[in-house]
Amino acid sequence: MSISDNDFISDGIDDWLSDGIDGTIQIKFVKPNERRRSGGTLFRRNESDIYTARFIDADGRRVDRSTGCTSIAEAEAVLDRMVSESRASALQRKNGPKTIRQIIEESKHKTEASNRLVVLRREVIELHDLAEDGGFRCVPYRVHLDEVRTKAGQIEWIRHLCEKSWITPTHILKFIDACESARARKENAR
Repeated sequence: MSISDNDFISDGIDDWLSDGIDGTIQIKFVKPNERRRSGGTLFRRNESDIYTARFIDADGRRVDRSTGCTSIAEAEAVLDRMVSESRASALQRKNGPKTIRQIIEESKHKTEASNRLVVLRREVIELHDLAEDGGFRCVPYRVHLDEVRTKAGQIEWIRHLCEKSWITPTHILKFIDACESARARKENAR
């Protein structure tokens, strides 16, 4: 199938777009068979390099928003964030305002979770990727203490950790604290 004016690749009739003027809009949907309809769709308008996200919001309205991304992987991440934010806002509206007790409990839960981000063990420092429910997403990332005994070793590991997509600034601060605690523990043992 060739794509020309008024032709489109789609995963459904409701995905048709028209600019309403002369009908000469070209649409190319990306991976229509791999994405569930509730998760949204990515496409590029005309000859644009930037992907546009289309999804159904929490109120049941179809939303078209630019992702601002030229990479399909980045655009998919932006689309997933848009869909999850839409669902979260709908859930918040459904559940109503939170009480002070609920806010305090959530804050306490987040603090407990952040205390488990980086754990100093006997010979290793473990970095955890925590899920929203407080559980672990994967096996902890381990750094042996011998590799971070010097400042140069710490800096090299911090640079390496910053390249990881799941590492947050809190991870880095707690990692530095763990390195200092390990050094103090070694000095006290002498």
